[in-house]
Amino acid sequence: MMDSLIYRSSDAIFFKDRDSNFIRVNDAFLNHVGISRSSEVEGRSDFDLFALEHAQAARNDELHIMETGEVQQDKLEHEQMKDGHVNWVLTTKMPLKDEAGEIIGTWGISRDITAQKEAELALEAANSKLVDASRRAGMAEVAIDILHNIGNVLNSINISTLNSMRMAGISNHRKVLKIADLLEANAEEVFFLTEDERGRQIVPYLRMLSGHMDKKQEALVQELGGLEKHLKHIKAVLMTQQDYAKNTTVFESLLVSDIIADAVHIKRGAFPRHTFKLERNVVDEPQIVTDKHRLLQIVVNLVQNAKSACDAYPQNQKTIRLGSKRILGDQIQMWVEDNGVGIEPENLPKIFRHGFTTRSDGHGFGLHSCANLAAELSGTISVESAGHGQGSKFILTLPINILKK
Repeated sequence: MMDSLIYRSSDAIFFKDRDSNFIRVNDAFLNHVGISRSSEVEGRSDFDLFALEHAQAARNDELHIMETGEVQQDKLEHEQMKDGHVNWVLTTKMPLKDEAGEIIGTWGISRDITAQKEAELALEAANSKLVDASRRAGMAEVAIDILHNIGNVLNSINISTLNSMRMAGISNHRKVLKIADLLEANAEEVFFLTEDERGRQIVPYLRMLSGHMDKKQEALVQELGGLEKHLKHIKAVLMTQQDYAKNTTVFESLLVSDIIADAVHIKRGAFPRHTFKLERNVVDEPQIVTDKHRLLQIVVNLVQNAKSACDAYPQNQKTIRLGSKRILGDQIQMWVEDNGVGIEPENLPKIFRHGFTTRSDGHGFGLHSCANLAAELSGTISVESAGHGQGSKFILTLPINILKK
């Protein structure tokens, strides 16, 4: 009965002894490693199925788990099979205990996220191509045919992401909870479930497994949703590049707080926990009419610039503040402020010039691009800084309705 319950999971589930040899796996695990029968896996180890580097890392993790009793939660693993095939998985591993509570091995759950990870890597490659092209020629001179090709790749990634989201929503893990309810309701009729110590652990285990799988599915759906949002933004940036060359623009009504939230979401992976503090302050927020993706490009660039400024200055608490307020009735100001390295007074007039940078690894394009984009939105961008170590504040001023300019 226990085997049939384990086999219902769409995630790979496995149990190992103290030597890290498999003692039980489900059908999803067999499909994942490309083996048809469990008898071909049981008694073997990761060293028989995967490349040496991954197998050794897995063994080291399991030795640590068995020694400490700790749980390994959602570890991103890059699996390489013996035949060279590569997968990306999120794996959770726990100690496997006997009736007396002694650790006799490990067990775990792996979720295949290969499609999602490949999409992320493709996005990084596409973004790298854009940056390299921009460094060489500037946004207005990026070749339209290159952007078109990248756009085609992003369309394919978008389709894969949508398919992954659809598949993530299809799961039989709730049936595990139903089976647990059924077993519990009829426990008196099943001697093993009521009288055997091992049997009494089945229902609690099924409930724990169902809850864990539910959280896993929710997390995957959220990650795929975030990936879809990134894809939409990158596609919009590419369209903006092409439209820029054709001198066409699309304006829409939006909230500045949504732009700030999107920029923070896009850049959130760049901010290590417990190191950066992000603050938001939006005052008297009106609906504004502007080009959403040009504006988002500006804010994302300014947030990245603020992050780099904080990285260059060794303060304990790195802080970035984003905000906006309405001014002069028909204008709105947005700002990105940091407590980073600051700007020397003599550099303030040059900060938006093409090619000017104070960073050794900078290219002098980002802030110049922001100034150009602000002008296209009938706005201006300025900077304030009291000098070295005093942080800086970039202020973007825009009309509330660009169509009335």
